Amino acid sequence: MTKGKKAFTYPFLSFFLPLTSGTSIIRPGWTVLQKVKSQETTLPKVSTDDNISCVDVLIQTKTTKPPDYFTESKLVVALERIHKYVPDPKIKAILRENAGIGTEGTREDRIDITRERGYIERVKGKGNKVKSTPLGRFIRDNIHPSLTNPGTSAMWDEFLNLIEEGKQTKEDFISQIEAQVPIIVKETLAIKFPPEFVGIVHRCPECGSRIKRFKRKKGKGSFWGCYAKEKHADGQAILFMDVKKQPGERIVQVDISTLPRAQCPESECAEQAVRMKSQKGKFYWKCPNKAHPLRFDDDGKPGAVMEFNKKTGS
Repeated sequence: MTKGKKAFTYPFLSFFLPLTSGTSIIRPGWTVLQKVKSQETTLPKVSTDDNISCVDVLIQTKTTKPPDYFTESKLVVALERIHKYVPDPKIKAILRENAGIGTEGTREDRIDITRERGYIERVKGKGNKVKSTPLGRFIRDNIHPSLTNPGTSAMWDEFLNLIEEGKQTKEDFISQIEAQVPIIVKETLAIKFPPEFVGIVHRCPECGSRIKRFKRKKGKGSFWGCYAKEKHADGQAILFMDVKKQPGERIVQVDISTLPRAQCPESECAEQAVRMKSQKGKFYWKCPNKAHPLRFDDDGKPGAVMEFNKKTGS
């Protein structure tokens, strides 16, 4: 049997239909003795300029599906084969030769850090697949282009190769980096994040800098502070009380030497207790000896010992 393959298509229909192929038997040969017919597609005989009739038309409504999400393991592979996603042939060649971005020991860590910082997240119900977050996309679209362009890594690698070949010096490389970094940092710090990413921004009433919420190093609770000391008249930080996670009244730094004093009631104590005021506006007495308990204020004098509940701290 002699077979010949041919394509069955027409220029106009080829825009809508896929190319059709099949087998056309020229001489059946020994196959005439076969009882089971061939399952191969047999095309009708056609010639150039033949007329055809449209037998049926089927309209299907479909939507284009986006590429599937990457898994974390595929992201690692994508970093290694980043050249596949770069159109520039020169950059593509350098990235291919240098095995992409990062090393085997750093790629997985980079992905973990990216997820921890909220730039990517796992897709619910999709196992280990991940997608970018609104924050991640905002940063990608607003930071300096060199930080998101794989070509930056490629050009650095190429420069290092030139140093190895003796065509450039390490001083040239360092000087270029030193010239680029301040520009990149300046543009990055100038990015204004919308409230949905950073929440409501509270400003210092004296200098206008952003004030932040801090946890107290000792005890429970938080406070707000502006540490742009160089912008303040007295060169000191400005602190505010925390009221339901919002900045409240300004905490005035009191000169302890001006506060009322009285003899500490503890036996054999020669220290002078100091009358102080709590954040809630109540007075109490405190001895410089930290082993001695705090005391209530009794009409301007040290009163009874303040008892604290160990579980609640009150």
